[in-house]
Amino acid sequence: MSWSFYKVTGRPPLVMAEIKRQASSMKMAEPEQSIMLKAVDIIEAALDAYPPMMPVQVDASGSQASWDGGASNQLRIEITPVFSFLDHPTAMAAP
Repeated sequence: MSWSFYKVTGRPPLVMAEIKRQASSMKMAEPEQSIMLKAVDIIEAALDAYPPMMPVQVDASGSQASWDGGASNQLRIEITPVFSFLDHPTAMAAP
């Protein structure tokens, strides 16, 4: 099973709300469910460090493979500030 939050972009509070919305609809076997929920907690803690008006982009994913008595987990979280984010169509218009 695998999960991802792909290019969720905007201001940190809105990005976190969207990630929580997506996470609430994901149901998977343990321990992957717990790992995904811990990743959401990590993302939230990291986004709390950004100014609320600074746009960010979050890419996160995880997967688990299991076989006879063994398992392998992969986790990736990337949070990138977006410095040239336009939130109004005339933001770059000439004066």
